[in-house]
Amino acid sequence: VGFGLAEVTVNVHTKNGPTGPLWFDLLATLAILLPLFLRRRFPFGAPVAVGVAIALSSFVDGHLIPRGLVTTLAGIAALVLIGTLRDRTQATAGLAFGIGITAVVAHNDPNGGVGNFIFSSIVFSIAWTIASLVGRKFHEAEIARERAHRAEREREERARLAVSDERARIARELHDVVGHSVSVM
Repeated sequence: VGFGLAEVTVNVHTKNGPTGPLWFDLLATLAILLPLFLRRRFPFGAPVAVGVAIALSSFVDGHLIPRGLVTTLAGIAALVLIGTLRDRTQATAGLAFGIGITAVVAHNDPNGGVGNFIFSSIVFSIAWTIASLVGRKFHEAEIARERAHRAEREREERARLAVSDERARIARELHDVVGHSVSVM
C-alpha cells in the first residue's frame, strides 16, 4: 500500500503518469489495494472489489491503471486469488470478469488499443490458469491429508478394539482357570 501510494505521488502529472487529481489517485490506489487484505474472509468478493475499483477509477484517470506497477500487480493478484477458488463456476466467472475489466481499462486508456487489451488478457489468463492448477493441487493435497487423518483414526480405533478383545479373552481364560482351581479345591 505504501509503495503504491508513493508510486502515484511521485509519478503524478509526469509523462505517462497518472493525470487525475492527486487526491483521487491516492484514494483510487487505496480502493484497489485494501480489499486484498480481506481475501481470506471474502475469497470471491475481495478480488471482485479490486476489479470494480480498477474499472471505476479508469473512468476518471485513464493513465492510473495501465501505467502503475502496483495497480497492475493488484489486478494480477486478484485474478490469481480468483483462480485458486475451489468452485470452478466462480473461478471461471472471475476470469471472464477480469477480462471484462481489462477491456474497460484498455478502452479508457488514452494511449491504449486492441494490442494492449490482447496482451493484458493473455497475461491475466496465464496467471489465472497457473493459479487454477496450483489451487487444484492444494485442494487435492488437502483431500489426501483428510484421508490420512481418517485412516489414522480408523487404525487407532481398530487397535483399541483389538486390545479390548484381547483383554476380554484373557479375562475369560483367567475366569476358567480360577473356576477350575476352586472346583478342584
